[in-house]
Amino acid sequence: MRAEPAQTSYAAIAIAVPVRRLFTYAVAPALGPALAAGSRVRVPFGPRKVVGTVVEWPAPPPAADVEVWFIACLDVSARREAAFEKLGNILGFVAAYILGPDPEGRGVPPELVPGVRELRASYTTRQREMDPTLVKRLGLFDYLRARLAVAGTPDDCIAQVRAAEAAGATQLMFTVSLAADPAGTVELFGREVLPALPRS
Repeated sequence: MRAEPAQTSYAAIAIAVPVRRLFTYAVAPALGPALAAGSRVRVPFGPRKVVGTVVEWPAPPPAADVEVWFIACLDVSARREAAFEKLGNILGFVAAYILGPDPEGRGVPPELVPGVRELRASYTTRQREMDPTLVKRLGLFDYLRARLAVAGTPDDCIAQVRAAEAAGATQLMFTVSLAADPAGTVELFGREVLPALPRS
């Protein structure tokens, strides 16, 4: 008599990468009893292993036809400093309204939560009063840039888009509304970044 194959179980894991989604992993039967929501686990992620948090266990199996969108602030320039000059404006806007209401629930590292709360309390949407240095003064610039933006030189942007794809993104959408040079950003992205990316 043949034994029935063991049914595959899955866990939904939150990982601190710049893509707003959970990642579904198959769980070896021997590990299942040790898992619970809130467990910290090490999981493969591209070429490396990272620490994640179990959000749902057991979780539904992954759906192959789900599109995963990465929506990011875009600013491209031949000079990295030029792309970063006004990037703080859009990072502050997005972070204040996307992460600000519940930074812990959005996966913001604990040491950055006070800065995100301060950002939400002090950020303005009045364009003439925007301060692009605010997120730097609060120690949030590098974190927010990695999580919410594709910005820098064309080579920087190529690497960031590839990282998003490695993290599971299947579709990309950008905002250039507060870029230092919106038209120039779109033109340079189309000329030097898009041709270097795989076409589906």
